[in-house]
Amino acid sequence: MLNKIWITLALAVLVGAPTAAAQQAGIESVENGCPLVDEFGGSPAILVSEELPAAGQPQTLSMFTASPNSLGVMLIGYEPAQFARAGCPLIFLPVMLTPIATDGQGFVSLPGRWPAAIDASMHVYAQGYIMDGASPTGFFTTNTLDFSFFVVE
Repeated sequence: MLNKIWITLALAVLVGAPTAAAQQAGIESVENGCPLVDEFGGSPAILVSEELPAAGQPQTLSMFTASPNSLGVMLIGYEPAQFARAGCPLIFLPVMLTPIATDGQGFVSLPGRWPAAIDASMHVYAQGYIMDGASPTGFFTTNTLDFSFFVVE
């Protein structure tokens, strides 16, 4: 329940901060997680969302195969940028950090709802950071999701 409140607050902060280009609604995974630990160049933690993003509609972020029973944060932002920590890229400027905790299987689900007044040209980015003592960096990141919107009439 607490995560749902945090995600709803995080998404509300983003209203009125559009990017330059409008696109069709969709979700794109735009950056691999880190550190890259398998032959396919991926992190063990994977972030997904199945619903198309739309103003006023529900959205659930789900993280799979992360470290079991671990703490972390979900970063949410709307301003593209380039940062790196311990060689792991972050391609947006975070405006909200939402605390998360994985279950015994390394899964976490974050339900929320986009604000009704969100700008159709807006992009919102999300990426998870999970603490993991077995990682050479002390943490793993998920892939980055880029949400683009349309307005439900």
